[in-house]
Formats: sequence, structure tokens, C-alpha cells
Amino acid sequence: MPTTAEELFAYDAIILLDPDKTDLDEEWTKLVDQWVTRFGGGLLYAAARPHSPAFMRDPMFKGLIDLLPVSPDPEADLILNQIGHYQTTASPIEVSPEAAQHAILRVTDDAQSDATAWQSFTEGYWHYPVLREKPVAAVLLRHGNPRMRNNYGGHVLAAVQFAGSGRTGFLAFDGTWRWRRFGQEWFERFW
Repeated sequence: MPTTAEELFAYDAIILLDPDKTDLDEEWTKLVDQWVTRFGGGLLYAAARPHSPAFMRDPMFKGLIDLLPVSPDPEADLILNQIGHYQTTASPIEVSPEAAQHAILRVTDDAQSDATAWQSFTEGYWHYPVLREKPVAAVLLRHGNPRMRNNYGGHVLAAVQFAGSGRTGFLAFDGTWRWRRFGQEWFERFW
């Protein structure tokens, strides 16, 4: 992990895959904020079971969390306890027609093929629940299980937004690897 401005600013984007909060500190969070908002860096936070619940509620990382296109749910731990930390049945993932046209979700070169593709491999298991997307965010994926709704709609599973000069993204689940069974090329193009 780049720890100095010189190291960090050499990158265009950083993907935080379920970061362990003991590996980062508040100074690093401030550096990332500056890198994204002032210098146009890209940041993707991808949640997973082992570390995301503790990371998302730690006040030390508020600056980094504030960059994300979602608002954390103060009751996320309660929701996780209610739905269980391990789901054995897949739930549908919803992709709106507008979201299917977003560059991130373009997994083929044809809009009709994209729509068909997203109908084929939209299933999810565990996710980290957030309250809602931020006002300027674009929601790409939502949870399709009626139990996974709040006053703002289905739980946000993927969203993106501009943050100052840069861009940020949030991926609420760690199951995209399952999409490989529908075609390695789709999986790789998504990532």
C-alpha cells in the first residue's frame, strides 16, 4: 500500500478490497482524500465480511468513508445480525435500464447484449448494507430481495460518483467472482 504522497500520486486508482483497519491510519486517510479530491485519483471500496463492518464504523476513517458514493447505515451491524453473516441462497441483483448503459456495466459492445448479460448473472449472497446513495451518486446495482429494502429503496450494491476532481465507487459485496461461470470475458471487462 502506498503510504507517502510520492508513492500514492504515482497511481491513477486504488481498490480497497475489504481493508483491515489495522493496516491504515488517519494520516493515510487524509492523504487519500487529497489525492482523490484535488488530484483526480480514483478510489473503489469493495466490502467483504472479514473487515468492512469494523472499518465502516471506525471514526478514524470517516474522511475516507465520506468520499464514497453511499451513506453508511448506523444500524448496519443490526441488519447483518438479522440477515445472517452467511447466506446460502442467492438473491437477485437489480440493474435499472439507465444503469445498464453505464460504462462500468458495459460488458459487451452491444446495449441489447448488455441487458441480456445482466439478466443472466445477477445473483448475490452477502452484502454490506448502507443507508442510501448520496445525492450525486449513480446507483449501478441494487439488492433485489424485498427484505433488503429501506425507505430509500433496495440496498445499494454498487454506486459511483465524482468526488472533487476524482471519482469514487462502492461495491457492497465480494461475490463478483461468481460471474466467471457466465463468461470470463464479462467478469474481466467488469473489473
